[in-house]
Amino acid sequence: MATSGWVVRDVLSWSLVMHHALTFAFALSLTACAVGDLDLDDESLDVTEQEVLSGWTPFTSEEFPPITCDGQSLPAEIEVTGPYADNIRMRCVQDSRIIRGDSYWTPWFSEEYASMMSCGPRYWITGLACTGRYCDNLSIQCTKIQYSYPRLASSLFGGPVSEEQRFLDFAGKRPIAAMCLGSYCDQLKFVTAYLEVETPVYPDRIGP
Repeated sequence: MATSGWVVRDVLSWSLVMHHALTFAFALSLTACAVGDLDLDDESLDVTEQEVLSGWTPFTSEEFPPITCDGQSLPAEIEVTGPYADNIRMRCVQDSRIIRGDSYWTPWFSEEYASMMSCGPRYWITGLACTGRYCDNLSIQCTKIQYSYPRLASSLFGGPVSEEQRFLDFAGKRPIAAMCLGSYCDQLKFVTAYLEVETPVYPDRIGP
């Protein structure tokens, strides 16, 4: 199959990233409390999302709408302010290689349960939403980037970041998973990787 090369690379790269990340997350969440079904309902994210094509989004918190990087953009940096990391915003940067597919929001997660959420293969974080006091519960929006795969780096995790550090620059990488640490999800960590995009091969195409 002509496209098998990038499919295999996509799956293997993502599997390696998530193996290391989930192993670490599991160790952190052994004492987590079990909770019921926390899937997002329509009302949770039915409000107008604060979308930005390039530059800083508005802040999100439990009292504000979700934030998203729109179009051909992905998060490049996070800023956190307020007690217990109450307010979060993202800096979106455009990438002409991006061809967006569908998007979905993950279930809520926090330090007490499911302390980490990850996007599936070829899906990258494009948004954040909060509920609960001090933005205690998070959901990430995952968006499919066609023909993309994560290229591993020696520094897998970005962060932690909280109001004390205030800024977290992903240093050219892009987030594919997020983790909560500390009371009220006070500290955030992100699994990051370099975004690689391959042009698919069309064997039936005639001409150059």
